[in-house]
Amino acid sequence: MEVSTQVKGGITDQRSAYLLKEENGANLLTIHGGHALDVLCHTLGDFKELSAIMNTNYKEAIIRETGERIVKDTADQILVHGTLGDNISTSIHIQAGVSPKFHLEIRGEKGVFRLTQPNSSGHVQFGNLKLEKISHPDYSGLGDDKKEGSIEEVMLPLEKDTSPKEYIEKAYNIFAKDILENKRNIPNFNDAVKLHRLLDNVRESAKSGRKLIITDKE
Repeated sequence: MEVSTQVKGGITDQRSAYLLKEENGANLLTIHGGHALDVLCHTLGDFKELSAIMNTNYKEAIIRETGERIVKDTADQILVHGTLGDNISTSIHIQAGVSPKFHLEIRGEKGVFRLTQPNSSGHVQFGNLKLEKISHPDYSGLGDDKKEGSIEEVMLPLEKDTSPKEYIEKAYNIFAKDILENKRNIPNFNDAVKLHRLLDNVRESAKSGRKLIITDKE
């Protein structure tokens, strides 16, 4: 999985400057990384073990409006490697200061599922996703009997949202309906706690340089 954004690198604007201070809690890992990791784990399962690296290549950033240089102490390069449930090997690169992108490939013996965000803002949670099913050539035969591969676009059971505002509005409407009908069609507080524990594990592995074995916690 690849996740990238132009912001949170060496250039920012005044309203986003707070994202470059680790003490504020909102940064590349918790926002772009958090939502992307949530998608990955929801699709393929939780981590059983992981190793992480977090680097800060930009020690300061320029504010566009004023040209002022501010100190930056948040990571702009995050690498996570590990094993998910059912022994699925995974590799993730989250980076800032480059062209926006979201790209997830699930590779198997028969082909690939590719989930991308055309004209990406680097925020997977804003929708506008495209799913492709890519079949490998069939090597079961010999010589010229091999069948060629193919690419097929798969329709997602999602509406393509036109703005973050509409996406948030839809989420709150589903949340309200869950409360009124005692249902659970949207992630809740427990899901948030599980995700933040994962982010803590990424930080701990990067800080210690050790591979972490993830155990379930109540």
